[in-house]
Amino acid sequence: MVTEVSVQYPGMRILILDHLLKLASPGWRSLNLQKGNAEELDFDDLLNFLYDTSGLLNDPEGLLGLTLDNRSEVDAVNRLKAAFEAAMEEGGLGAQNSGSDPLWDRIGHESKEAARLLSEGSSEGGNSE
Repeated sequence: MVTEVSVQYPGMRILILDHLLKLASPGWRSLNLQKGNAEELDFDDLLNFLYDTSGLLNDPEGLLGLTLDNRSEVDAVNRLKAAFEAAMEEGGLGAQNSGSDPLWDRIGHESKEAARLLSEGSSEGGNSE
C-alpha cells in the first residue's frame, strides 16, 4: 500500500514503483527482460524508463521532492544505481542472464529495497534532506 507523500509528480512515482517491483522479481526478469520474449516491456524499454524517462538512475538527488520523497529513498536509488554501474564495469548486463546472474541478484535486491521505501512513503515527514 502506498501512503500519502509530498512529491510534485505522484503519477511518475507510481510508474517508478511499478518498474522497481518488476525489476525486483527474479521470475519477471527471466521472462520479460529478454528481447523477443517481453509481454510488457523489454530490457531496452526498462533501461530507457529508469535512466531517461523517469531520470531515476541519472540523478536521484535531483528527484527529491519531484518523485522521491525523502533522503532514504534517494539513498536506496543511489544503491540501485551503484549496482547497475558495478554490473556495467564487470562487462555489462545481458538480458539473457537476468534470472540467474549474481549481478542481477544485486540489482534485484536493491530494486526491492527501493520499492519497499517508496511503497511505505515518508516516515521522515516528507522532502527531508
